[in-house]
Amino acid sequence: MGDVEPGSGPATTPITDVDEPSGSSTSSTATSAPTVPAQPAAAAPTAAASPGGSTASEPAPGTPAPTTAGGATKRSGLLKALVAVVLLVALVAAGPWLLHRTLGWSVNWANPFQQQVVDQSGAPVMLSLQDLSTYHAASGYYELVIDQQVDVSNLPSFLAGERVLFVAAGTVDATVDFGAIGPDSVQINDDRTAATINLPGVTLAKPVLDLDRSYVADRDRGLTERLQDAFGSGVSSDLDMQQLYSEAERRLAEAGSRTDDLVSRAEQNTHAMLVALLGEVGFTQVTVNFGAPVTNPS
Repeated sequence: MGDVEPGSGPATTPITDVDEPSGSSTSSTATSAPTVPAQPAAAAPTAAASPGGSTASEPAPGTPAPTTAGGATKRSGLLKALVAVVLLVALVAAGPWLLHRTLGWSVNWANPFQQQVVDQSGAPVMLSLQDLSTYHAASGYYELVIDQQVDVSNLPSFLAGERVLFVAAGTVDATVDFGAIGPDSVQINDDRTAATINLPGVTLAKPVLDLDRSYVADRDRGLTERLQDAFGSGVSSDLDMQQLYSEAERRLAEAGSRTDDLVSRAEQNTHAMLVALLGEVGFTQVTVNFGAPVTNPS
């Protein structure tokens, strides 16, 4: 019998001494065959190499795949992310209510970065108190257009210069100063039924410019002035707003004094007021004399 290669066939047992039949004329000594290791009945599962260098056994066909620790970790992370999203949505929905209830803040989620003015000014302080004896008898409202232009010598207007159209609006009050009445300013008859009152002239007060209705309608500037503004040279305009305001007040005062309507209305109203006042105490005849009007007091 020949040699059997290891692992090439079924398991064999070692050959021991074999007795030849008695009728044989020859005898031979027993020969020993090399021992062949036994092969297992079922082949072991094939080992698969993992990327990390370790091997993992493949499950036998028909057996369920075991649950790994990595799958449980993924499910746990997904659950945490879902809970975080739910909490975030709840916080966004209830955030304005919580801030208003706890801190008194009002949050507008449509524009959370909107600007607001926080007034931190102090309380007004009264520095002086003055008694007034002036009677405001009438008030005139005026509007005018100021057209001023600044020209530069030997240069056209588009290169240098400025022109401004300013619409000014304001009021001029006509007042009567009763504080100037002296002992000789009032004469009363013996029956106390007639009175003569000599008053100072009607005064046209300083004009009050209405800033809500005054505005710059148009401003044309030369190339030089525009370049100064572009490069931030800090050169102020030749026709600044303060100068326009001062010019508007001066012209409003002139407008009030050019006509007698404002002064006449003030005298009529003052006379009517004194007649009504003295009539309550029994005077049936009241004469009021006015001095010369006073315009633009300093």
